[in-house]
Amino acid sequence: MEDTMGKQCRSWSVEEKLALVLAVLSEHQSVAEVAHQRGVNENPIDRWKEQFLAGGRQGLNGAKAQTADQRLEAENNPLKQLLGEKALEMEILKNLSRGVFAPSFCRARNLMPLHYQKLGTVAVDFLVVLTPSKNIAQGP
Repeated sequence: MEDTMGKQCRSWSVEEKLALVLAVLSEHQSVAEVAHQRGVNENPIDRWKEQFLAGGRQGLNGAKAQTADQRLEAENNPLKQLLGEKALEMEILKNLSRGVFAPSFCRARNLMPLHYQKLGTVAVDFLVVLTPSKNIAQGP
């Protein structure tokens, strides 16, 4: 690529941009000093520094910086799903302790508790809704 002055424009990798920005930030040098030492124009280093401070390494990659709300939402969604799963597990265990999932209850509602044996205790792993294609009662 050529700019309007006939000079060759170069494409900078994220690692190169990061090295220049970190030189400015960690070595306590001005942008002008780093630009002069490395033979680079000051303007891109200033822009990359702002992008880095706003979005970290992803900011230098040209990725749109996430807002704080977007970051929090991305963190919260998996946590909400996990919370829902744990609430369902607790509800099942409460019902088991009250005998709600007795065999007659399960048959009447087309549910089949699946069990596993561990250290002499029997616990419900999960419940399966039986459908005509999943007839577990029939043996091989």
